Amino acid sequence: MRVGTGLNPRDNFSLNLDGNNYYVTIKNFEHGCLHLDEKCDKINDEALKLIQTRSDLKKDDILFASIGRVGDCYLITEEPKNWNINESVFTLRPNKQDVVPEYLFHVIHSDIVLNQIINGVTGSTFKSIKIGDLKNTIIPITNKSEQIQISRLINYLDTLITLHQRKYEKLKNIKKAMMGQMFA
Repeated sequence: MRVGTGLNPRDNFSLNLDGNNYYVTIKNFEHGCLHLDEKCDKINDEALKLIQTRSDLKKDDILFASIGRVGDCYLITEEPKNWNINESVFTLRPNKQDVVPEYLFHVIHSDIVLNQIINGVTGSTFKSIKIGDLKNTIIPITNKSEQIQISRLINYLDTLITLHQRKYEKLKNIKKAMMGQMFA
């Protein structure tokens, strides 16, 4: 597995001056979702190329938060065209001959892997993990057909959980509206 990182703007480029590309930090992805929006810093084309030289971002890489919400991830499902990452975002690239990217994305969140990651975390104000500690994390690997089955099952469960969360939110809103009407 390849582990990489992005680039810090400090001595390399400026943020939010003349660019239309997104500069992704840990604040821009959460719970498997990437948010390329107004909260995301911007960089120009030159900075994008410079960062890409270091990060080498590709489809099927996994973004990994190295500080704050250590271990939060996002699986890149399309070739990144107008965005790249900063130095607090690690990238994990599985060897696709041995590991299905979706499987790696899911197994990182298993107790056995997450506990290893958490045990490597340092810092009191901002929790962080060093790239070397992440490289030493032991990832349980099974055969590829089992990885595919496990990934499909977890994706299905994630979909069910999301649907039930939406139903729960709707019911909470209905309850709130009814209570508001009763006491208005």
